[in-house]
Amino acid sequence: MDYSEKLLASQVRGYLDRLEISGKISIDLTNLNQLLFAQLTHIPFDSLDVWGAGICPSLALNDIYEKIVIKGRGGYCFELNTFFRSLLNAVGFDAYQVAACILNPDGSPQPPAHNVILCNLNSKKYFLDVGYGGPVPYEALELCEGLQHGFQLEKKDDWWSVTRVTQKECRPLTAFRDVPSTINDLIPLNFWVSQKPDIHFRHMIHLSKRNADGSIYSIDGKDFKIHTPEDTKIRGLNTVEELKTVLRDYFDMDPASIPLRETL
Repeated sequence: MDYSEKLLASQVRGYLDRLEISGKISIDLTNLNQLLFAQLTHIPFDSLDVWGAGICPSLALNDIYEKIVIKGRGGYCFELNTFFRSLLNAVGFDAYQVAACILNPDGSPQPPAHNVILCNLNSKKYFLDVGYGGPVPYEALELCEGLQHGFQLEKKDDWWSVTRVTQKECRPLTAFRDVPSTINDLIPLNFWVSQKPDIHFRHMIHLSKRNADGSIYSIDGKDFKIHTPEDTKIRGLNTVEELKTVLRDYFDMDPASIPLRETL
């Protein structure tokens, strides 16, 4: 899949600096997983632009670079997977995006409103997703049926599905077909997801930051949550000033760079 817009060498270096990765990157599974883990633990899921100002996020690489690297922000699914796929391509991986559906708890698909990354490597194909606001695999999953790293892949007809499997639950996540999508294919989905009047991103905050120690910070609506393997602590947010403090202290974000509402 040929993506005409590519990251400049200086942007690749800036991106890798944001991920705190230095040195040569070999085109192998070890380095693919290193990049994936760094992406997930350095760049948050961030839909604040949609909630705060009703903005349709740009998928132009220069715009995403400005937002994520220069301003220290995050992004949501279309931005994050577009940006990470562009990094993989820039350093030599054969990666492409495909449109995807979020799955309901019963496994039925919602309309296409997501996207994921597939990567060809050593005669195998791998699944990655750095743009899902909930649980995602921290290692690339080989695109074959079975349980890997706590996630079940299944294929029915030409549709693949991904389910998170834990001792407590089996949670369906996404479904997709192995059909490469261009950026022009994804732009209408990106617009629909950000501008549909009843879309949840427009009406409540969705923000999450994964940490290398396994903890996760998240904001869902007016609840700030700190998730650890042991428990979840919840603090209510009542004012925009409280939100700004959490953005600074836990998400390393400058509130001045974010279009926030005057009230929560």
